Amino acid sequence: MALGASGLVAVNAASNAPSSFVSITPTRILDTRTDVGLHNPFVSGVPQTMQITETVATQPPGDTAPINAEMAPSTATPVALNVNMMRPSTKELSSIRPSNATRLPATSNINWAAAGANIANSVTMQLPRQVTSTSS
Repeated sequence: MALGASGLVAVNAASNAPSSFVSITPTRILDTRTDVGLHNPFVSGVPQTMQITETVATQPPGDTAPINAEMAPSTATPVALNVNMMRPSTKELSSIRPSNATRLPATSNINWAAAGANIANSVTMQLPRQVTSTSS
């Protein structure tokens, strides 16, 4: 699975000023092919938490090594992400939500079939500083 920041945006909310939409340079912040973004492999039904604000490991295009880059600022309130599944080998789903979510996910953000087509979906969510992604 790849979680790309091609649609990652930061929105700053101030108590006395209107919020603003701030786009950032498209950046891959999760790539299971290169171990960027997670500390452990996906296990069905086991949540994984990843950092998406401030400085995070990113995967540049091509066969280059991962680099650290500034992503959404710590003051961001929601983010918009692009989730991609490429060459899946099993039938699964993924639910991407704030890491402070306490219940099991009721919906998924992306579903795929074994040996299915490459697919993508956008996700917009509220932030704490980390995101939990559960594959089941």
